[in-house]
Amino acid sequence: MKKSHILSHTLAKKLEISTLKAIKNKERPFVLFFLYLLSLFFRFALFSRNLAYCLKIKKGKKLPTKVVSIGNITAGGTGKTPFAILLLSLISDKQKCALLSSGYRKISKKDGIINLDSSDAKDMGDEPFLIASTFPNVDVYSIKDRKPFLSNFSAGMCDVLLLDDGMQKRDIQRDLEIVCMRGSDLFGHGYFIPRGLLRDNPKRLKSAHLICVNEITDEAHFMKLCKKIKKYSSSPVVGAEMVILSATTLKGDSVVIEPGLKVGVFCATANPDSFINSIKKKNITCVGLLTGADHSKFDDNQLRDFATECQKRGVHALVCTQKDSVKLSPKLEIDLPIYVLNGQLKVTYGIRHFEHFINQISGWKS
Repeated sequence: MKKSHILSHTLAKKLEISTLKAIKNKERPFVLFFLYLLSLFFRFALFSRNLAYCLKIKKGKKLPTKVVSIGNITAGGTGKTPFAILLLSLISDKQKCALLSSGYRKISKKDGIINLDSSDAKDMGDEPFLIASTFPNVDVYSIKDRKPFLSNFSAGMCDVLLLDDGMQKRDIQRDLEIVCMRGSDLFGHGYFIPRGLLRDNPKRLKSAHLICVNEITDEAHFMKLCKKIKKYSSSPVVGAEMVILSATTLKGDSVVIEPGLKVGVFCATANPDSFINSIKKKNITCVGLLTGADHSKFDDNQLRDFATECQKRGVHALVCTQKDSVKLSPKLEIDLPIYVLNGQLKVTYGIRHFEHFINQISGWKS
């Protein structure tokens, strides 16, 4: 691996963290104004690209299989991967499924199907690697250059192809479009990238066959968000939240976490608050917290130092997400046990819409 390639990834992560801090805290007006000017260029480029598809100057390729796109209109933390895992848990036993991902933030330039015996999360991307690990019967492709994949795609490769982060990647026609949104920030602070987190025009919600809003707290919260979405789309909306189903060691052995257990939490996700809230709902006491940029990897020394600090505060174990667990070094040795909290997206509102959607996919002939 070239040092320059690793360095570019490191600088990109630092820039991302600094930009997000400025956006969320609304600090440094000059910086925000500069980001706003850049966002105008992004918005114009996005408008031009979408217009080209609307006027059919550009066309997506029709594949000889059913295609379901899972995407968003804002960057980071909307729950695309949890939704993909939920969807595969419901349909992959009945239909031959495959998933196409770009392997966002993977360090390697290696493209192809993920082989768990010869690849890892660093090479193929943490999210597609997690999905491949969870569903051995699903072919998961981590591909940045999609042209060879599209040229070689043939009938029989799968019955249903899921497009991870597919909304803006319109080079493939889709039968169903799913849009995931973040309940705590539907429209990415109200600005386009990089002034805000919008990566597509909210008007494109009209193309969705299903909108899934995560981080729903109660029915009143869900109804309030539905009203905001209805300004742009009449598509069916469901509400969901992440729930912790079980806990395991890094080797996969089941463990029982008793209420009141003191833990140190480490996670590198776009929305760590969602994970922390799901921990609190299990009456687990979060004493220490270590966060990182989305898709980043904690090095062994970071975790050792964090474990040492947590021990001083009476912590019994460290916990992390499944996404973080696939990036841990197999040689990692620390004085505290590490438990992986296995979560799943749970649809809590609009259940009939969701069931209708699943039945629609299940009705496709294999």
